[in-house]
Amino acid sequence: MTSLSGRLAPGALADLLQYLALSRASGCLLLRHPQRRHAYVYLENGRVAFVDARPLYDVAALSELLGWQDGRFAFRAGIPAPRRTIDMATDALLLEATRRADEPALSSVDPDAVLTAVNGEPAPPRRP
Repeated sequence: MTSLSGRLAPGALADLLQYLALSRASGCLLLRHPQRRHAYVYLENGRVAFVDARPLYDVAALSELLGWQDGRFAFRAGIPAPRRTIDMATDALLLEATRRADEPALSSVDPDAVLTAVNGEPAPPRRP
């Protein structure tokens, strides 16, 4: 498989990752959301090796991506992962990402906290 592209619909990303796993594909899956967001899912021999959806990575990023209801995707074979941070079967990874997506909103990432941690600035006061 050298390339694959199409439109994302609800549930399509999980199906696509399972297809790539069964195909033992290696390369990069680029995801584009209509609101100018993008993400990269790198696979090696059908296993997800790294997920980059800044500011989120790996399981947290995949959990977020599974919630996308719209967008486009393109898979390009032969593009290596910049690093390997995930070592689990794709089906187990999808189960973990889905479980995390179903957790209550209290555990969600606070974007202000992430930005202040990256910039080294004190966190702004929380609004009630």
